[in-house]
Formats: sequence, C-alpha cells, structure tokens
Amino acid sequence: MVNDENGRSIQELGKGSCAAQVQEHRNPQQVTLESSCRDGGIEIADAANACSALEGNEEFFIDCQIDYCFSGGQMVPVAEAIEEEHIENPQPVCVKAGDCDPASKCCNALRDQATLTFDNIVSNDVCDGGELRYGSALTQNGQVMDLVVKPLGDLKCGGKLDKAKFGARNSQIGLLGVRAGTEQAFEFKFVQQGTDTLASPQNLMMTFLDLDQGKKNKQRESVKVCGSGNAVTSDDTELEIQTNGDCIEVKSSSAGTGKDNPDSIEGMSQLQRARAVAFDVTGSTFTATLGVSKKGKNPRRFNFAGHPSVACVLK
Repeated sequence: MVNDENGRSIQELGKGSCAAQVQEHRNPQQVTLESSCRDGGIEIADAANACSALEGNEEFFIDCQIDYCFSGGQMVPVAEAIEEEHIENPQPVCVKAGDCDPASKCCNALRDQATLTFDNIVSNDVCDGGELRYGSALTQNGQVMDLVVKPLGDLKCGGKLDKAKFGARNSQIGLLGVRAGTEQAFEFKFVQQGTDTLASPQNLMMTFLDLDQGKKNKQRESVKVCGSGNAVTSDDTELEIQTNGDCIEVKSSSAGTGKDNPDSIEGMSQLQRARAVAFDVTGSTFTATLGVSKKGKNPRRFNFAGHPSVACVLK
C-alpha cells in the first residue's frame, strides 16, 4: 500500500481531501456537457445512451453527447460523430462473417509468441528448383521451427528476377519475387529445426504487406490463400476482397512507391495498414498464390510477416 508523507494511505486520502479536490476541480468538459444538456432539455443519461457506440473513445463520446444535447436530441450528429471516429480510428475487421474477433486473434498470437523472424536464411535455392528456408523462424513451447517456402510448379528466374528478389527485407519482413503478368503459388511449410518433419505453430497469422501497384493500374498485386480459415484487414482497407468457398483473395487498388514500404510491423502507418491483410495459419502448411497483372517489365517483391499486425487495434 502506498502512503503519503504523513503515513496516510492513498485509499484514506481518497475518502477525505482528494474527494473534495475532485469536487472543486471538476473536468471542464463535463461542465460543458452538463450545461449543454441542461440548456437543451436533455437528460445526460439519454445523451450517453444515444452515443454509447463511442464509449471506448472518451473524447468522441463527450463531443457526441454535447452535439446531441445541443441539437435537442437529434440522431444526425450522433451518426456524424460515429462516422468521423471510424475515419480517424480505423478498426480491424474479419473478411468472413461469423464468430471472428480480431482483438482475440491479436492477443492470442502475441500471448503465444507467434511471431516469425527472418534474419537466419539457411538456404535460398528457389531459382534452382529448391527452397527458401528461414532457420529458427519460430520458437513455441520449447520447440524451434524453420519456415520453408517453396514455389509450386515452374518458377522461371532470369533477368531481373533472381535470388536477390527472395529472402528478407529485415528480421521482421520476408520477401518473395514475382514476374509481371504471372501468378506464382508458394507453399509455406513449418518444420522442426533442421529437418523436414512437419510442425504446427499455434495462433500464427501471416500478413502480406504493401499490396499496391504501379501507375495507371499497371502491375496490380494479388494474394490468394485457400483453406486457412479467416483473414483480417482494417475497415478502411484499400484492398479489393473476394471470397470463393474456402478461398480469400485480395487485390491492390492504389499506386505505391518504394518510399511508402513498411520497415517494421509495429511502426506501420495507417496507410500501410490499409494495404495489409493477415491470414490465419491453420496446420503445418498453406499455399499462397501471388500474382502481378500485366504491363511493366520489372518483377515485384511481395512483403510478408509472421505477425497479427493489422488484427491488433491501434491505441
């Protein structure tokens, strides 16, 4: 228990002088709310109920009540306040409806340390028919796992699509290259460290970042994942989303440049979050088909991360 210099506990102070100070130094916002509702002939409880959708954001909640009372109890300013709050504070949403809670997905992933690291590239032979192996990418419950990424079908390297287009941007972000005008499926497989024995991560989400395109709709990027459960975007996402059976496909809709590429997951701007999608990872393997539309000669590099990212609420 914390005591003041006279030995009184903070709890005891709260029953005496602190209570008086609270009464004396009232929140000026609350006074404004009371006067606005009094002048408008509206009960504060009614204003609070009308604006209940904004209770999680104190500033918007109070302003909404003031506007509601000032308008004499009209719902138009409430709707405007909710819309403005959504614009300024985008929230994560699930692509598929149903029993899906992005906040729980975020918390579960972080609780179980379901985040990947890409700073240990053991092999990079995708251009020679081999695999890209990230060693010790994940450690859970004392088990160390590698992430093995392998192209399915014929990957044609050459020209500007070489092994340098595959690997890692940094310890948080992996890279895969795709030639313009093509689609390439990649198998993502989790195995026990240094082996080919399958391993299953818990509560992992794989995020594809910086999904954008060139000018005039050239080289639109797309990602399609089937059978992996749900996916999460922000409610202000720039991505075009299509679902077909157990498949979820997202496509870019906005032009981007190298200057707006994310360097870290935690430090993403809202623009960068609006160009990201986080897929559930269920089981030991999944396949992601990465596509780049026609026009343009340079291959594009897809950024991915093993992190719940956009599923986590910004504070």
